[in-house]
Amino acid sequence: MTEIRDAVTCRNCGQPREATTLDKFGWCERCRRVLVARATIAARVVAAIGLAIGAFIVFARVDPGPRSLILWIILLVAIYALLYKVTQRVSFEVFRARGVKPPES
Repeated sequence: MTEIRDAVTCRNCGQPREATTLDKFGWCERCRRVLVARATIAARVVAAIGLAIGAFIVFARVDPGPRSLILWIILLVAIYALLYKVTQRVSFEVFRARGVKPPES
């Protein structure tokens, strides 16, 4: 087994890693991948729910005409993108603060 030069431990899993491979918060690449995957799933779910609610409101209540339909669709896509980005960032920080189960070796 080789020794890791300038070893520091990951703040999440506690495994020794090289200092240059950790991010600025002290997380290793493997733990960060798990964190990003969880935040992405949460963001997609929230954005899809927001899109469904927005589409229901537009098509059930507003009833857009054929000329304004493209504008409403663009608005719904923008709502999805905004909800996705905001939720991904917030859930990333929440999950990081709580910690995630380290990936299996």
